[in-house]
Amino acid sequence: MPWTLYAYILRELLKVLLLTTAILVTVMSFATAIKPLSDGLLGAAALFRFIGFSLPTMIGFALPFAGTLAATLVFIRLANDNEITASAASGISYSRILLPVAGLGLACTLSLAYLSNAVVPWFYKQVAETLEGDVMSILVAQLNENRAFKFPGQDYVLYAENAQEVPLEPQPFRGQLRLDKELQLTGVALGRMSADNPVRSDATAQEARVQLYRDQQGVGYVSVRLINPLVFDQSVGELQRQQGGSSQANLDFIELPNPIRDKPKFLSWSDLRDLENAPSRYDAVDTIMQSLAGRITEEQLRQAITRGLTTSDSGQPAVWLNGPLTGERYRITAPRVQNADGLLILSADRNRPVIFEKFDDDRPSLANIPVRQFAANSASLRITTSGFNLQPVVNARLNNVVIRDPTSDGPANEDSQQELTGLTPTKPATFADPSSLTARQLLDTAQHADFAQSPIIQNEANAFRSQIAALGRLIVGLRHQRLASAVSCTLLLLLGAVLAITLRNQLPLLVFFWSFLLAITTTIIIHSGENLTGSLTSGYIWPGLTVMWSGNLILAIVIGIAYCQLAKH
Repeated sequence: MPWTLYAYILRELLKVLLLTTAILVTVMSFATAIKPLSDGLLGAAALFRFIGFSLPTMIGFALPFAGTLAATLVFIRLANDNEITASAASGISYSRILLPVAGLGLACTLSLAYLSNAVVPWFYKQVAETLEGDVMSILVAQLNENRAFKFPGQDYVLYAENAQEVPLEPQPFRGQLRLDKELQLTGVALGRMSADNPVRSDATAQEARVQLYRDQQGVGYVSVRLINPLVFDQSVGELQRQQGGSSQANLDFIELPNPIRDKPKFLSWSDLRDLENAPSRYDAVDTIMQSLAGRITEEQLRQAITRGLTTSDSGQPAVWLNGPLTGERYRITAPRVQNADGLLILSADRNRPVIFEKFDDDRPSLANIPVRQFAANSASLRITTSGFNLQPVVNARLNNVVIRDPTSDGPANEDSQQELTGLTPTKPATFADPSSLTARQLLDTAQHADFAQSPIIQNEANAFRSQIAALGRLIVGLRHQRLASAVSCTLLLLLGAVLAITLRNQLPLLVFFWSFLLAITTTIIIHSGENLTGSLTSGYIWPGLTVMWSGNLILAIVIGIAYCQLAKH
């Protein structure tokens, strides 16, 4: 075996390969940082940290092109210096000359397969944490410079006279979330902007807390708590003082934007296996899962309200709900109730109207005496849940309503429409925390007799099944894409070497052109096949996999044709 020749070829290939890979990876990493930098997600210090963590994630994109360039450059020089001709004349076949190229390509394939499935995903997570952690640093810096901070991807704007980070001990997970960072603000103003109206609502407070939470997948969420805020709602035109640290002015769990989050391509091989077993870890599935749990919870409350308004062990049937302010309670009575596509319609009869009675437990002198009474011809109750808070909220709209104050002899007021919002059950009505159920358990619950006749729940359940199936196709496509990309390293190295020898009498730029054209074409085909596999709505994934592997098949055919021509001459 010509070990001296092999060592020489390998040394030359490695020099160019490593240098080219380093250059491409660095350029790609800086290019990746442009968008988060322009979006205000990176500060000066975090920029270099972001680029440092991004470097390994670019290897999978850079290595196939670097291998093509290295093989092309080295073998063009060997061919032009007649070293290939001399080796062939001495009895060394072209297949033996190309053996070190194949060996280096195999090493690159194995390395890339390992990196993409075990190492690179960790760096992606560090990139995500860098982005999210620096949002808090930018928030502190901007607020201390007396500049308002706009939450990325949101229409909320925060201003404070002073902001500082509160030292925290490592926090355990409480439920789904773990407290990661906390800021203390003074002289706070929080506004919600809109295109047609500059300020939809705003709130001010002397103190506020901003907290950064992470879930078990590392996703970041920000919440803002204003202490005793003064709230002004432009749509209502009312200014109210709200006591305590919980109010409608607060922001609950705003998900921090991240361009690399919630994509299976940024998960390791073991994480993908776990994701198959627990699909709720995937954000798109978890969102639908929470939505389905929310629809079930809403239906439970609708059924409970319907039973409460139609049946009673003693006295008149009634339903009790808590009001949005502390101490508020509402007693609801109605002659008739109907469930119309998820909306409860309460209607009066000839002798009895729909009545909402408001009680104030903070006024002991008026115990068991309503402080306000709303008598309407009809009312609609819309029950909603959202986000991490699966406790349902009831929003009531009363039509042709007469408003009285039973505690005074004043005249009644009449209004064509009155809204009572933010009503909640007096007892927790959450069906179940989605994190405590498997996907199969939740789907089985959706088929229970209490929910099987609900079109809303069944539509959500069907969407849930479709999303789980789509996730399975994404995972299969991703595994094949990683393997196909790794295999292409070997083929592209061989392609560059074979074309350089075959076209040794042509201009070097022409050899570069054909090598890179085929490299780019293969990369596009592989990723197109992955996208096709994930986007297919049927249960068949073979069309996407066929497209994906056709890129490598084209490379193998071109290499075979070029080698046959080379061997013939």
